[in-house]
Amino acid sequence: MNERGEKEPDGPRTLGWHFLKALREAHAWRPASFYLLFAIPVVMILAAPAFYMRDNPRRFALHLALLFVFLFVIMLRAAVDCLEILRKHRSEQQRAFHAIFSRDDTPESDSPEGPQDKK
Repeated sequence: MNERGEKEPDGPRTLGWHFLKALREAHAWRPASFYLLFAIPVVMILAAPAFYMRDNPRRFALHLALLFVFLFVIMLRAAVDCLEILRKHRSEQQRAFHAIFSRDDTPESDSPEGPQDKK
């Protein structure tokens, strides 16, 4: 095992080993919504035949319900990602604000004794 805890191959490293390692590293920093974006066109293509089912209304309703559930999950995940982005932005903004304005620029702090307690 190496420093990351990954199992090293016994023999020479194969192309498959490098491919799986790259997938693991890419998956570590990509959010789930990235993969859902790729699933949207696939689901839309697979759902297209459902709109031509005029003979069985129950089957059409089932396909439409599944499509709406999928789209609801996509919207929910997008809302969670937006809130996460806003939370990170707010924390970075506060951190920058404190880094800029937390310096003690009062004249008492420039003295060699340090800040004085006023009584």
